[in-house]
Amino acid sequence: MKDFDQLMSVWQGQPKQDQLSVDDVLKQVKKGMTTMSRKLLWSIVSMSISLVVVLGVMLFFCVSIVDNLFRHHHRIADHTFIHCDADT
Repeated sequence: MKDFDQLMSVWQGQPKQDQLSVDDVLKQVKKGMTTMSRKLLWSIVSMSISLVVVLGVMLFFCVSIVDNLFRHHHRIADHTFIHCDADT
C-alpha cells in the first residue's frame, strides 16, 4: 500500500495542464482545414498543368507522325505517277 500511496503522491504532484477552450480548438481545426484545402488546390492545379503539357506533347508528336506519313504517301504517289508517265 505504501508504494501505491507514493505513486498517488507523484501523480497528484504533476503540474496540471491548462485546459484548451473550445474557441482555441475550433481555430486550430479551421487553420488545419484551410491549410489542407490550399494544399489540395495546388495539387489539383499542378496535376492539371501536367496533364495539359503531356497531352500537348502527345498531340504534337501524333500530328508530326501523321504529317510525315501523309508527305511520304504523296512522295510515293508522285514518283509512281511520274514513273507511269515515263512509260507512256
